[in-house]
Amino acid sequence: MEPAWERVSAGPLAGREILIDRRGNGAWDDMLSGRFDAEIYGVIAQSRPARGGIVWDVGAHIGFHTLGFSAIAGSSGRVVAFEPNPSNRDRLQQNLQKNPDLAARVEILSCALSDHNGQSLFGLSRDIDSGASSMSFLDSTTASTDPGTSAWDRIVVTVRTADALIQEGMPHPTVMKVDVEGAELLVLRGATETIRMARPTVIVEAHSARLAFEVHEWFRNQEYQVRLLADLAPSRILLSAQPV
Repeated sequence: MEPAWERVSAGPLAGREILIDRRGNGAWDDMLSGRFDAEIYGVIAQSRPARGGIVWDVGAHIGFHTLGFSAIAGSSGRVVAFEPNPSNRDRLQQNLQKNPDLAARVEILSCALSDHNGQSLFGLSRDIDSGASSMSFLDSTTASTDPGTSAWDRIVVTVRTADALIQEGMPHPTVMKVDVEGAELLVLRGATETIRMARPTVIVEAHSARLAFEVHEWFRNQEYQVRLLADLAPSRILLSAQPV
């Protein structure tokens, strides 16, 4: 496929350009029209503070949401983008370079978030424009797609806990978006102290009804209220969790 710079027509990135091949996947047209995961932006716009907030984009992919979060957070805000797939990360860098004012508020980390610090095998596709690279996954989780549908590799990636990063001086998030292809509970468990102390708004994408239930139960134990943002067939469930 041959990606090209395409202009976004609506949403926080209206008038901006991202690098995609819109023939490869239906999600690209949704991004360009401002429809893709639009529910997320409503939650972030209502968070306190929205302008000047600190957003963690856990599973940043090619940076569509990273850029959108940067636009909402404003010049006094900050976005931390976690993306362990090197192909996704390269495209993310290209999209940031195209939008330097938004990029100035973004920090990219190549580690994956999990429930421990160390290293892990990571299954990945380098095929961005078909959408396959968005389904890359940590070895201890179940992929949300059949790996036989694309060319997949395995690499070793660094894994960190959110709690450890906070202890090392990273600012507490006011909002976390977590979309990590089955490792969502691992991310949350590694952020237990951060969530207990900072009480951020958290948006989670779950790829099964079971995972959605487990995420809901985990948040209930943290005295959070969970609501359904969107049930996107066949396997994408967006949840929003806010402290009671």
